Amino acid sequence: MTGTVVRLQDIKGETFAGEHMGKGIAIRPTNGRVVSPVNGIVQTIYRTKHAIGLISDDGVEILIHIGQDTCSGR
Repeated sequence: MTGTVVRLQDIKGETFAGEHMGKGIAIRPTNGRVVSPVNGIVQTIYRTKHAIGLISDDGVEILIHIGQDTCSGR
């Protein structure tokens, strides 16, 4: 994904900002394309398609979560 990296602590939503889902980053996108950052297997796709769970070839679990207006600060 192309965009500006934002610290999780600087986004809205305590679940992600408080790192309850684990460490990570947020990205304020500059285009509408999201791709996996690793080679691996899609483990879960939520019914609404706003979140995708991946397992990398090395066994790392990754969550791609697409939220609206979450990077505008708390």
